[in-house]
Amino acid sequence: MFETKLRTFAFLNDTGETVPPFACMITVAVAGTSDRRAATDRDGDMVFKIRKATSQDAIDQNAGRCVFNLETPVPDGAYGRCTLSFPCLALCGTAGALVIGETVGPKSGAWEMDDTGNAFTVITQDPTESYDAVSRQAWLVRPSGSTAPPPAQLVIIGKVSSSGITGRVGSNVGTGNVEAYEIIAGVLTATGDTYAVKNISTEAISPLAWIQAKKELYQEDWIIDWEDCGA
Repeated sequence: MFETKLRTFAFLNDTGETVPPFACMITVAVAGTSDRRAATDRDGDMVFKIRKATSQDAIDQNAGRCVFNLETPVPDGAYGRCTLSFPCLALCGTAGALVIGETVGPKSGAWEMDDTGNAFTVITQDPTESYDAVSRQAWLVRPSGSTAPPPAQLVIIGKVSSSGITGRVGSNVGTGNVEAYEIIAGVLTATGDTYAVKNISTEAISPLAWIQAKKELYQEDWIIDWEDCGA
């Protein structure tokens, strides 16, 4: 195994699953705050709240929200150690398909990263590490930075909540919530995520209407740019 000097932090696994070695984990903000640590520290150490990547994380490809488990599996309900120092080992799918310099990133519903993402750049593979029947491997990675520019725009599709979305009044934009969907095997499937969106049209949007919203990378606001007038 590669030896690197890593700064490590504690994390609590309350996902209902065992976190595998070198898993890519997404840090979770405490409700009502921007704090990505757990509500309480453990023995004076910072403790991260973590989860698997969602479909939105796979879109965002935000390296700043990723931390990586060390070499020990962490059962549900247990504490583990993770790092956000680089380079570090990270679990990646499709062993043998990646090449040095290729980009990888968080994969929806998975502990491993794959080459559909671009948050990190592969440096080399650790040939001594293989973890399961699907031949996931540990790869040494670093954040991509300017070597792999992320997409300029992020897009969500979704259904307007039962409250609808208000229209713009003067310079005050309309607001509302959207339940996000993704297309799986040709079927619109709810992700379980809800997003606040902004409406720059003077026309309100009816409850349960389908919409598309976009935002520029690093911007906070999702702006509606398409509406299906039917429910």
